[in-house]
Amino acid sequence: MDKDRNDLKISASLVWSPIGFYQQIFLWLFTAAIPALVWLFYSINPLKYQSLYRWLTRVGKLFTLENLIPDLVLGLLAGALLSLLFLLLEWLISRIKGESPTERLSRQDELIPKTSVQRRWAFAINLSASMVEEILFRAYLFMALITLWNHWLWAALLLSAIFAFVHTNIQQMSATVWIFITSLILSYFTVTRQSLIMPWGIHLSVNLMNLFLFPKAAKVFFHER
Repeated sequence: MDKDRNDLKISASLVWSPIGFYQQIFLWLFTAAIPALVWLFYSINPLKYQSLYRWLTRVGKLFTLENLIPDLVLGLLAGALLSLLFLLLEWLISRIKGESPTERLSRQDELIPKTSVQRRWAFAINLSASMVEEILFRAYLFMALITLWNHWLWAALLLSAIFAFVHTNIQQMSATVWIFITSLILSYFTVTRQSLIMPWGIHLSVNLMNLFLFPKAAKVFFHER
């Protein structure tokens, strides 16, 4: 039984592989099917499905490319700063609790790509996953929830709780709070920029920093002699 559990355990070799790529293909097909089905239902009965059409209109407005380069650059920079802030907070928490900073920051090492092949898969998969997650959560779900309250923040809080919960299957519980906060920030920029570009840039940058840069930086700066 122990061997079976180890085989099923999420690891870098499992996540950053063709299996992860096939999962992305499935997610993109699922993502494309949702607006197609909504449009089909609306075409069949416009009066009955008017609310679905309004939702689809709100979603469509987020796919503007008007400020593509500035928003993408700002998003990548903001994501890098956000990752740095979380890294420093993790270090501070470890000091307050009397833990080893190196040990605390290496709890997710099993998901760090270790070979050049894994790193290529990790980059490609995160490039895709960050965008498809923004579409599913910040566009589809957020634009559905946002009409339920008189302020977008309440929808963002619920969305962020869902977003953090979904990620607990591959993240340590200590990261749940950071994921929740990140989701709130992504929701804020979705509303204020009326575009998915900056949220995508932040999301992508956070993922790449945590996978490629900060694991090495943590070992260098927080190494205990």
